[in-house]
Amino acid sequence: MSPRAIAALALAANLLLSPAADAAKALLIGVGGYPPPLDALEGPAHDVRAMARTLRQHWALAASDVRTLLNAQASKPRILAEIDALLQRSAPGEHVLIYFSGHGTSAFDPGARLPLPTTSGALIPFLDSPPDTRERWLDALIIGRRDLNPRFQQLDNGGRRVLVVIDACYSGNTVRGAYTSVKLQNRYVNWTRLLPARRFPDDIGPYGSNTPGYQNAPREPAPYPYNNVFYLGASGEHERAQDIPSAMLTVMPTLDGSPHGAFTDALLRVLSGALPADNDGDGSLSYGELYASLRAFMHTRPYAHTPARLPSMVDDTQNLAARRLFDHPAPAQPPPAPGDFSVAVQGFAGLAASLRGRGIAVRAQNAVLRVRRDRDTTLLIARGGDLITRLKTVVPAEVEAAVVAEQAVHAWMNTPFKNDFMLFSGLQGPAPGSTRVAGDTLGFSVQPARPAHLLLVNIGPTASLHVLYPWPGERPPRPTTQFQEALHNIAQVKTPFGREIVDIYAFERWPAGLDRYLGPDRYPVGSAEALALQRTLMQHQGARARSILTIYTTQKP
Repeated sequence: MSPRAIAALALAANLLLSPAADAAKALLIGVGGYPPPLDALEGPAHDVRAMARTLRQHWALAASDVRTLLNAQASKPRILAEIDALLQRSAPGEHVLIYFSGHGTSAFDPGARLPLPTTSGALIPFLDSPPDTRERWLDALIIGRRDLNPRFQQLDNGGRRVLVVIDACYSGNTVRGAYTSVKLQNRYVNWTRLLPARRFPDDIGPYGSNTPGYQNAPREPAPYPYNNVFYLGASGEHERAQDIPSAMLTVMPTLDGSPHGAFTDALLRVLSGALPADNDGDGSLSYGELYASLRAFMHTRPYAHTPARLPSMVDDTQNLAARRLFDHPAPAQPPPAPGDFSVAVQGFAGLAASLRGRGIAVRAQNAVLRVRRDRDTTLLIARGGDLITRLKTVVPAEVEAAVVAEQAVHAWMNTPFKNDFMLFSGLQGPAPGSTRVAGDTLGFSVQPARPAHLLLVNIGPTASLHVLYPWPGERPPRPTTQFQEALHNIAQVKTPFGREIVDIYAFERWPAGLDRYLGPDRYPVGSAEALALQRTLMQHQGARARSILTIYTTQKP
């Protein structure tokens, strides 16, 4: 019997022993009709309707088990009451989904200046009119630590398997997407139009300094408090989530042609089977696989934010990332997208024709790589609007050589690789998102689903690669149990800035011939040495898995 057939039988047996496939309850909340001067959002109403349809059609949730709150229905009292009701609507062992689409804020929001807890964000429910003082804003907001955490704790203690999905801003900015001309609407409130310009004292409200215990309130994230709650957010706590309005659909199409939150559009693609996500091919979709597919897709778009997950890999002591979504088979997965390479050229006469002569496709729209002249330098820009590298040259032959090198990187990234088990990976450190600045140290968390040796290969902005981990002579012995490896301070961000790819592999058995590549040597991608290393990785016959992290580095602001 084939391995896939065995996996299918195992999945069927597990489903028979698990709660019924439709034993799931969902609460979907969307607020886009905010009163002026808050910015209205087109996406949330479409988000909620599409989510409800997807859950029914692809995940077998009964219509009666999916409740929706839209705009005026989504007042703060009604939202909290419906979350409370989930405890009665569900039973221990059942799955619960809580989804919110709308505006959000946090203590890191420089415009709001609200004395919110630094360890949680806040959602903005439907409002008849915007509050006119900070005290009233604090009463009106749904604050994570005050309003949501106690309710999530009840569901957690009651044995529900909870997935919380938030498509809203948690404030701040990143440099992601800085080199794109696509401008999307932020799910972010312009506080200067809402509150007086004068500065308020910071000793008011439920988290002001006059609150008992405020001085001892935690400023760093506490240990993850739940055993059965997994969280997916549109962005990190310093980032602004974005909306794709009707006016942008021609240049930024969504799955169904309707306005959506950028994060929700990606989520709908995964949940409907339009994007591959079943990393280990077992026919199901885990929380970790869902997150990895969201992250990979959003990196191909010019979004100024990166999806976030909680618990982080470091805090995931219950291995929540490996739990199956709704204990239900995943929708049929599409084959991997072809790795066709294409280039858009701006400001270089004759370069397009020269690239075509090399067999490289040149197109004006939706190219994998954009080449743009910027005075006496050249920018290589990814499809998502991120800077790959800045070349200190405008000589056509040197620019062409850089494009050819980037084609080799693209081929490396898109070489087919069969995963035999799940492998989760993430960045360590307090900074959110996928952007790091000069001086930051880079660390990684890597968690394979079975004991395995780890290999981290770095491809830098200059299209050269080297092995980040393990170091020569320090390859660790094979662990005897499932483990998570925390690799601290492996590298430091320095010039040249741009895109850094960390290609992560896990091998149940260490591949023969791999030791020769351990060390400080760097190889141009596409060179004989790099191709030999790639053959060693791709042709290994033992059980293996692969995960890719993309990081964007920049100088300090």
